[in-house]
Order: sequence, then C-alpha cells, then structure tokens
Amino acid sequence: MVQQLAGRAGTGPTHLAARLCFCGDALFFLDLDRAIANFRSGIHPGTRNGGGNSRQNEAGKPGAPYFVHFVVALILGGTLCTFAAISLGGGWFQLGRRFPAPRGYKVGQRFFLQSAGLGAVGYNKVLTVRVGPKGLYLACPFPFNFMHRPLLIPWDEVKSVGHPRILLSRRGMLRLSIGSPKLISLFFSKKNIMAAIEPFLPER
Repeated sequence: MVQQLAGRAGTGPTHLAARLCFCGDALFFLDLDRAIANFRSGIHPGTRNGGGNSRQNEAGKPGAPYFVHFVVALILGGTLCTFAAISLGGGWFQLGRRFPAPRGYKVGQRFFLQSAGLGAVGYNKVLTVRVGPKGLYLACPFPFNFMHRPLLIPWDEVKSVGHPRILLSRRGMLRLSIGSPKLISLFFSKKNIMAAIEPFLPER
C-alpha cells in the first residue's frame, strides 16, 4: 500500500518529502479508521485475532449471575434435605402415610404456632393443631411443610401415657402414644392444648 502511494507522488527530494508526508497521513487515517471500526465492534487495542480469544476467555469464566444461582440452589437444596431428614427421622412421614388429613380440613378448636415433640424431633412454634371429634389434626405451614403432609389421627389411635415433667422444670407435659401397636410418641407442654385433648382420650 505504501509503495502504491509512493509511486503516485513522483520522484526527487521535494517529491520524496511530499510522498513521505502523504504516506504518513494516509497511514494515520487508515489506523484511525481501523481503531474506530474496532471500537464499534467491541475489540480492544492490543488483542490479537480480532479479540476472539479475549471473548472466549471471558465466556469460559463463570459470571456473577451463575454464581448467585448456584448459591441459591445450594441453600434451597440443603433446606429441603433438612426438612426431609426431620420428617423421616422424627416419624412424621410414617404417620402421614397412615393418617393423612383430608384436603381443606377445618374441624375442631384451632391452635396456631404451637410446639410439640414427635419422637426425637421437636417442632418449636411451627404447628397448627386442631382438636375435634374426628381426631387430632397436625400441620406445618409453608415452607416447613415439605414432606410434612397434614395429619388427622383418630382418637382410637391415641392413648395417654402420662404426664412426665420437663427436665429442670416443674411444668409437666402430656405424652401420647400414637398408633396401635405404638408407632411413635407425641408430646405437648401447653396447658390449653392439653386441656382440649384430654376429654377426647379413651380411658385406659
């Protein structure tokens, strides 16, 4: 390109100086045009192969949104696994298969945000309890209801085992045996629930 431009400018000292100036200006404008084109296409100066390698390297690195999604999925998966382990380990899942509550069950006296012990697991202020003529209803609200389907335990499957005292406390609690033969133990410590349940318990 430089030789073609130089051939058009002629020969001699004057012509040589003009030719050099002309070539320099032409090359400057060519470089300027190329820089503008690269800027518009997103190619940064100093990158080779038209910036393709740079884009490939950037694409190979995990972006911030992908990392956030991974962390959220990890937390959600861990939480669901914890709820599942509680249900299986405490016995709720087993009771849910045997004593499932009908959908939309709203019979009996209702108690919100109650605590109870089921087997070796304690549910602290997360239970909805209903005490009615059809049985004892237990349910967990969302999102704690994963693998915790609502229960409706008939009274003929509930037996009072006694009123043991809570460790290091003078307060007693109601201990119930669920299932015949016994499947699991259920504990209540609130006096209002104990008073509502006891009239429905079969005589020992």
